[in-house]
Amino acid sequence: GVVDIVVAPHMSFGTGHHTTTSMMVRRVADMGVEGLRGLDMGCGTGILGIAALLLGADALVAIDISSECVTNTLHNIQLNGFALSERISVLHGDAAQLSAYPSKADLLFANIHRNIILEDLPRYVAAVRSGGEVWLSGFLLSDRTAIYQALEAVKLEVVDEATSEEWLFVRSRKG
Repeated sequence: GVVDIVVAPHMSFGTGHHTTTSMMVRRVADMGVEGLRGLDMGCGTGILGIAALLLGADALVAIDISSECVTNTLHNIQLNGFALSERISVLHGDAAQLSAYPSKADLLFANIHRNIILEDLPRYVAAVRSGGEVWLSGFLLSDRTAIYQALEAVKLEVVDEATSEEWLFVRSRKG
């Protein structure tokens, strides 16, 4: 399925044209996210979370360390016809914000720098329910070993992976 997402073109990373973003949006569309609760870490423009909402996700929490990205995401959520509510929130900060969501999310996206993922992965896992999924991208194929070791250390099982150019996407599940 194809999703039409309106994104205000600000300077922040994540207009949807980057390879890792398009890889993830495609998978959100393919997997089916109806009724799911999503967490979008390092949301950028909010495109992944917005795609999930447009495809029927029930709730979304988007988090970014950049206040510009937060403003941009808030704007884009409204441009796509969604209002902020108990279902949809955008937070300014890092993975520490996730402590408010213990074992709540069905799906967490993180399309960010490898080092941030490696550092924050335990917090991602804690925010996802048993059987929930953690989707990672934003890193290079050459980072695969480091990412896989980190996933193993937090007991996430790799379900799927994809590559595009030199970028890698990994889908994992919490036992």
